Amino acid sequence: MAGGPYGVSDPPAASGGTVVESPGWRMHVFTEPGTLTINNPTNFSMKIATFGGGGGGGCDSYNDNRGAGGGGGGGWNNPSADRALVAGTTYTVQVGAGGPGPVNSPASSVTNNPYAKGPTSDPFNVNGGQGGCSRFGAGTPFDQQAGGGGGGGAHNAYPGPFDGGSAAIYNQGTGASETPTAPVYPTTPNLQCPTDEYGSGGGGVNGQSGGAGGPRGNNGGQGAPYSEGTGGGGGGADAVGSDGPSPLIGGAGGAGKALSTVPVPIAIDMLDPINVGHNGYFCGGGGGKGSSSGGAGGLGGGGAGWTAGPSSTGPTNGAPGGGTNGSTNTGGGGGGSRLSTGGAGGSGVVICYYPY
Repeated sequence: MAGGPYGVSDPPAASGGTVVESPGWRMHVFTEPGTLTINNPTNFSMKIATFGGGGGGGCDSYNDNRGAGGGGGGGWNNPSADRALVAGTTYTVQVGAGGPGPVNSPASSVTNNPYAKGPTSDPFNVNGGQGGCSRFGAGTPFDQQAGGGGGGGAHNAYPGPFDGGSAAIYNQGTGASETPTAPVYPTTPNLQCPTDEYGSGGGGVNGQSGGAGGPRGNNGGQGAPYSEGTGGGGGGADAVGSDGPSPLIGGAGGAGKALSTVPVPIAIDMLDPINVGHNGYFCGGGGGKGSSSGGAGGLGGGGAGWTAGPSSTGPTNGAPGGGTNGSTNTGGGGGGSRLSTGGAGGSGVVICYYPY
């Protein structure tokens, strides 16, 4: 490693983000936009990990108990090779926001999700929204990106403008590259990935396929066919989302990945105290909504799908309930919901790390 070690050199080798340490590693962790500055008098090598925001879970808005897919995990981009960052240079950092689920307002009337696939003018577009892109070093030779995850598919009771009024457009999980807009932080644009470094696809519904994952993710799972119907799990960074295994059980989200090189127990010790990562993993997919059992969220911050209960219960044939949100600072996808606000995706994170 060029230059003196951090903490011995004067000034320190780098600054920016939240600094956490173990006996063998130091990390600069960004949970919101910021900058990393190389203070070292010569170029300084470190690893860069970018994790995009997870996609939101879809919603079952039908008047009997059907399905909703889990959101896809954000993109995982963590090369094992070091990057020799340039002495005296400041690198910008963008952190992807999690994709929102559909909003349930007023009660049992789920309204348009402006971040979901389809025109924003459609008041009954209840797919999950896409997560935002995380990015390090925009405008430099070290530009590294990880796009957001795709939204979970929805079972929509209301006629839409697609395919002659068919709701099929809602049943398929959103691919990680399909949404034209993505959530924003109050001060920093957080748009779709400007290249093709997309994350994982959202889960499908009622026999429809999950969304396609990009090169930084995996495909979402397929929903089981109705009568009741269920949602597939969102894809994760390390695995595809599971298909709904029966017409009553939601698919599990795909598992995420751990940091390159750093052993998982050390990463947990460093990152858990600042609420980053989930058991040392990132970008797990959200679980699909089920009738007798919702799908589990994928390892790496994926939210669980809602278990609505048998279709014979209650005047709405299944109690309303939201899917679990993806964990913040993980890029995990949100869980599918029932007549309620969908599980939001977890925000992404950028980690710059090196041995010392």
